[in-house]
Amino acid sequence: MEKIDEFISFLLDEGLSKNTIDSYKRQLNVFDRWLAGRDIDSKTLNDFKKYQIQNKKPQTVCVSIVAINKWLEFVGRTERLKTIKLPRYTFRDNVLSFDDYKKMLKTCLIDKRLRHGFKYYCIIRILGTTGIRISELTKISLDDYKKGYADIVSKANHARRVYIPKETSKAVLQYCEH
Repeated sequence: MEKIDEFISFLLDEGLSKNTIDSYKRQLNVFDRWLAGRDIDSKTLNDFKKYQIQNKKPQTVCVSIVAINKWLEFVGRTERLKTIKLPRYTFRDNVLSFDDYKKMLKTCLIDKRLRHGFKYYCIIRILGTTGIRISELTKISLDDYKKGYADIVSKANHARRVYIPKETSKAVLQYCEH
Protein backbone atom coordinates (compact mmCIF):
# COMPACT_ATOMS: atom_id res chain seq x y z
CA MET A 1 0.00 0.00 0.00
CA GLU A 2 1.23 3.42 -0.93
CA LYS A 3 2.02 6.44 1.23
CA ILE A 4 1.52 4.74 4.61
CA ASP A 5 4.26 6.76 6.33
CA GLU A 6 2.81 10.01 4.96
CA PHE A 7 -0.64 8.85 6.05
CA ILE A 8 0.60 8.25 9.61
CA SER A 9 2.09 11.76 9.68
CA PHE A 10 -1.24 13.13 8.42
CA LEU A 11 -3.09 11.33 11.23
CA LEU A 12 -0.65 12.74 13.80
CA ASP A 13 -1.22 16.25 12.38
CA GLU A 14 -4.98 15.69 12.71
CA GLY A 15 -4.45 15.04 16.42
CA LEU A 16 -5.44 11.37 16.53
CA SER A 17 -4.18 9.46 19.55
CA LYS A 18 -1.29 7.02 19.34
CA ASN A 19 -3.65 4.13 20.11
CA THR A 20 -6.01 5.14 17.29
CA ILE A 21 -3.14 5.47 14.84
CA ASP A 22 -1.74 2.08 15.91
CA SER A 23 -5.19 0.57 15.43
CA TYR A 24 -5.49 2.10 11.95
CA LYS A 25 -2.03 0.77 11.04
CA ARG A 26 -3.01 -2.74 12.16
CA GLN A 27 -6.24 -2.63 10.15
CA LEU A 28 -4.45 -1.34 7.05
CA ASN A 29 -1.86 -4.13 7.40
CA VAL A 30 -4.67 -6.71 7.59
CA PHE A 31 -6.25 -5.14 4.51
CA ASP A 32 -2.92 -5.12 2.63
CA ARG A 33 -2.27 -8.80 3.44
CA TRP A 34 -5.81 -9.70 2.39
CA LEU A 35 -5.41 -7.82 -0.91
CA ALA A 36 -2.37 -9.93 -1.81
CA GLY A 37 -1.62 -7.72 -4.81
CA ARG A 38 -5.21 -7.36 -6.08
CA ASP A 39 -6.38 -4.02 -7.37
CA ILE A 40 -8.58 -1.92 -5.14
CA ASP A 41 -12.04 -1.37 -6.57
CA SER A 42 -15.59 -1.35 -5.21
CA LYS A 43 -15.99 -5.13 -5.53
CA THR A 44 -12.70 -5.84 -3.78
CA LEU A 45 -13.62 -3.44 -0.97
CA ASN A 46 -17.02 -5.09 -0.51
CA ASP A 47 -15.45 -8.57 -0.56
CA PHE A 48 -13.05 -7.45 2.17
CA LYS A 49 -15.93 -6.01 4.21
CA LYS A 50 -17.83 -9.30 3.91
CA TYR A 51 -14.69 -11.20 4.97
CA GLN A 52 -14.31 -8.91 7.98
CA ILE A 53 -17.97 -9.26 9.00
CA GLN A 54 -17.73 -13.05 8.90
CA ASN A 55 -14.47 -13.23 10.84
CA LYS A 56 -14.26 -10.24 13.17
CA LYS A 57 -16.25 -8.57 15.90
CA PRO A 58 -18.50 -5.69 14.77
CA GLN A 59 -16.37 -3.09 16.58
CA THR A 60 -13.24 -4.31 14.78
CA VAL A 61 -15.05 -4.19 11.44
CA CYS A 62 -16.07 -0.58 12.12
CA VAL A 63 -12.51 0.46 12.97
CA SER A 64 -11.28 -1.27 9.84
CA ILE A 65 -13.84 0.51 7.65
CA VAL A 66 -12.99 3.91 9.13
CA ALA A 67 -9.23 3.31 8.71
CA ILE A 68 -9.56 2.15 5.09
CA ASN A 69 -11.92 5.00 4.16
CA LYS A 70 -9.59 7.56 5.74
CA TRP A 71 -6.62 6.09 3.84
CA LEU A 72 -8.60 6.00 0.56
CA GLU A 73 -9.48 9.65 1.03
CA PHE A 74 -5.85 10.49 1.83
CA VAL A 75 -4.53 8.85 -1.36
CA GLY A 76 -7.22 10.53 -3.48
CA ARG A 77 -9.36 7.48 -4.24
CA THR A 78 -13.12 7.88 -4.69
CA GLU A 79 -14.17 4.42 -3.50
CA ARG A 80 -15.55 4.12 0.03
CA LEU A 81 -16.88 1.36 2.25
CA LYS A 82 -20.26 1.84 3.86
CA THR A 83 -20.15 1.59 7.62
CA ILE A 84 -22.07 -1.06 9.49
CA LYS A 85 -24.41 -0.47 12.37
CA LEU A 86 -23.07 -1.67 15.67
CA PRO A 87 -25.46 -3.70 17.78
CA ARG A 88 -26.78 -1.66 20.64
CA TYR A 89 -26.67 -3.44 23.91
CA THR A 90 -29.63 -2.58 26.03
CA PHE A 91 -30.40 -4.26 29.27
CA ARG A 92 -34.02 -5.07 29.87
CA ASP A 93 -35.61 -7.53 32.21
CA ASN A 94 -37.36 -9.42 29.42
CA VAL A 95 -34.28 -9.93 27.22
CA LEU A 96 -32.23 -13.09 27.21
CA SER A 97 -28.76 -12.51 28.63
CA PHE A 98 -25.66 -13.62 26.75
CA ASP A 99 -24.93 -16.19 29.49
CA ASP A 100 -28.44 -17.64 29.14
CA TYR A 101 -27.99 -17.77 25.35
CA LYS A 102 -24.74 -19.73 25.79
CA LYS A 103 -26.42 -22.09 28.31
CA MET A 104 -29.24 -22.76 25.84
CA LEU A 105 -26.76 -23.61 23.10
CA LYS A 106 -24.80 -25.89 25.40
CA THR A 107 -27.93 -27.64 26.65
CA CYS A 108 -29.07 -28.34 23.09
CA LEU A 109 -25.79 -30.11 22.41
CA ILE A 110 -25.36 -32.13 25.61
CA ASP A 111 -28.87 -32.96 26.86
CA LYS A 112 -29.64 -36.43 25.48
CA ARG A 113 -33.35 -36.02 26.31
CA LEU A 114 -33.65 -33.53 23.47
CA ARG A 115 -34.44 -35.65 20.42
CA HIS A 116 -33.60 -32.87 17.99
CA GLY A 117 -30.96 -31.07 20.05
CA PHE A 118 -28.66 -30.14 17.17
CA LYS A 119 -31.60 -28.78 15.18
CA TYR A 120 -32.56 -26.54 18.11
CA TYR A 121 -28.92 -25.55 18.53
CA CYS A 122 -28.80 -24.37 14.89
CA ILE A 123 -32.07 -22.44 15.22
CA ILE A 124 -30.99 -20.66 18.40
CA ARG A 125 -27.56 -19.93 16.96
CA ILE A 126 -29.00 -18.41 13.76
CA LEU A 127 -31.41 -16.23 15.72
CA GLY A 128 -28.72 -15.20 18.18
CA THR A 129 -25.98 -14.40 15.68
CA THR A 130 -28.07 -12.66 13.02
CA GLY A 131 -30.85 -10.99 15.02
CA ILE A 132 -33.50 -12.10 12.56
CA ARG A 133 -37.09 -12.91 13.55
CA ILE A 134 -38.32 -16.50 13.67
CA SER A 135 -40.64 -15.76 10.74
CA GLU A 136 -37.63 -14.60 8.71
CA LEU A 137 -35.68 -17.77 9.51
CA THR A 138 -37.88 -19.83 7.21
CA LYS A 139 -36.99 -17.58 4.28
CA ILE A 140 -33.26 -18.34 4.38
CA SER A 141 -32.22 -20.93 1.81
CA LEU A 142 -29.38 -23.43 1.84
CA ASP A 143 -27.61 -21.32 -0.81
CA ASP A 144 -27.75 -18.32 1.55
CA TYR A 145 -25.84 -20.30 4.19
CA LYS A 146 -23.27 -21.24 1.57
CA LYS A 147 -22.93 -17.58 0.47
CA GLY A 148 -22.71 -16.32 4.05
CA TYR A 149 -25.56 -13.84 3.79
CA ALA A 150 -29.28 -13.60 3.06
CA ASP A 151 -31.41 -10.80 1.70
CA ILE A 152 -34.41 -10.54 4.01
CA VAL A 153 -37.63 -8.64 3.54
CA SER A 154 -39.01 -7.61 6.94
CA LYS A 155 -42.59 -7.30 8.15
CA ALA A 156 -42.65 -3.68 7.01
CA ASN A 157 -41.45 -4.63 3.50
CA HIS A 158 -37.95 -3.27 4.11
CA ALA A 159 -35.18 -5.26 2.47
CA ARG A 160 -31.92 -5.77 4.32
CA ARG A 161 -28.89 -7.99 4.00
CA VAL A 162 -28.17 -10.25 6.95
CA TYR A 163 -24.67 -11.69 7.21
CA ILE A 164 -24.41 -15.19 8.62
CA PRO A 165 -21.18 -15.88 10.54
CA LYS A 166 -19.01 -18.69 9.17
CA GLU A 167 -19.36 -20.92 12.24
CA THR A 168 -23.14 -20.59 12.21
CA SER A 169 -23.25 -21.46 8.50
CA LYS A 170 -21.01 -24.47 9.09
CA ALA A 171 -23.32 -25.76 11.84
CA VAL A 172 -26.44 -25.39 9.68
CA LEU A 173 -24.79 -27.02 6.66
CA GLN A 174 -23.63 -29.89 8.89
CA TYR A 175 -27.19 -30.31 10.16
CA CYS A 176 -28.54 -30.29 6.58
CA GLU A 177 -26.07 -33.02 5.56
CA HIS A 178 -27.51 -35.34 8.20
